[in-house]
Amino acid sequence: MAPGLRLWVIAFSLALSTGAMAATEPALPGEGRVEYFGVTFPLLIGDAKRVSVENKEQAGRGLNVVYAHDLTETTIEMYPASRGKVPDDVNGPVVRREFNNHRQNALYARSAGADIKLGRKFTLVDGHKVPRLICQTLIISHGHMSGPPTDRLSDYYICMGAVNGQFIWTHTMLKHWPDPEPVVRRFLGALVKQVWN
Repeated sequence: MAPGLRLWVIAFSLALSTGAMAATEPALPGEGRVEYFGVTFPLLIGDAKRVSVENKEQAGRGLNVVYAHDLTETTIEMYPASRGKVPDDVNGPVVRREFNNHRQNALYARSAGADIKLGRKFTLVDGHKVPRLICQTLIISHGHMSGPPTDRLSDYYICMGAVNGQFIWTHTMLKHWPDPEPVVRRFLGALVKQVWN
């Protein structure tokens, strides 16, 4: 990932998580259990390994956990609404509004020489067919670099849900190829099973 694009992703991942909360102090990345507002983030989710944990509650930004899988990483953030508990309904107005905010911020944010367009939208359900995560692909073009057009593209997947009164947001970036979505879906499916078992 280009340094400018990595900085944009880091800045974007911090932009919307606001509010304050009290919670259990999470473990270090190498320790076995990380529990936050009743959700456990184990060392492994499917074949993905937890590589970092950061408790940002003192800065009002909840918990940030990163899993490495399939030559990429997915960041999971849990954080509160600015007021009240978040209803556990991905089709409700609170989650949809937050999802749309993340998506619009991604579309408006421009790294040097990069353009961002909407890709496919999809929903992930739990074992009871209850929708748990709404997701959107964003296709990022890295400007006028040499090489085939597909070498200039990355896919950025954002997903939003709610659990135990908190927002849960994931984001994954990986190189564009004919069909990268199954890579992301495999991890997200395992995450849904872990969080909403």
